[in-house]
Amino acid sequence: MSEIEYRDVTGVTVYFSQEKISELLAAMSPEQLHFSGMLANTLQHPHEIWKAMHEDEANKGQWHWVRSYVHYLDLSASDTDATFGIAVMGFAYRSRWDLETVGLLLGNEAIIMAKINKDIRSGSCEYSANRH
Repeated sequence: MSEIEYRDVTGVTVYFSQEKISELLAAMSPEQLHFSGMLANTLQHPHEIWKAMHEDEANKGQWHWVRSYVHYLDLSASDTDATFGIAVMGFAYRSRWDLETVGLLLGNEAIIMAKINKDIRSGSCEYSANRH
């Protein structure tokens, strides 16, 4: 497995592989896959990075840090019904920051932002493009 090491805008190194990306993309809907090319921007040019403790789903009762990279998508000129979207990449820390999740939320901006505020923005903001 060919591993990629990437230093983000805050200087933190994260790790992922093409195999892991392929595995995560395979779980996406066709509409989400249409925009999956935007995921690279999520890591290279995040609008926000959040860090929070999450319970380990595989090991109940154990907790680990998760870094969530958020990139906002203006889909108004796209060929989809959705006019707004958010791409999210999640890296879990056990002994280092490894890619664990990728996701694309597409649709109504108010609904998507409510979900992001509840699920992602629960920890500390490590980076905001608006502040830098």
